[in-house]
Amino acid sequence: MLELDKEMIEGLKRIGFKHDIGEDLTGHQMKYFRRGGGYNLDAGSSALMIKGELGLLPFDRIERFNADGAC
Repeated sequence: MLELDKEMIEGLKRIGFKHDIGEDLTGHQMKYFRRGGGYNLDAGSSALMIKGELGLLPFDRIERFNADGAC
């Protein structure tokens, strides 16, 4: 997967998307098995984020969400 998605992963990293393949380098399958989350499977949004058509707000920059969904 890393080789097939190399271009997309590099594009996501350029815009600040935090990417890793797990603490023991086993990938998203083991993240799901161990934690039930912590991964992103692309359904088209990655290309939109890379192009700047969809924003990215890293979780560590969110203090709280308002009732309208804004942060």
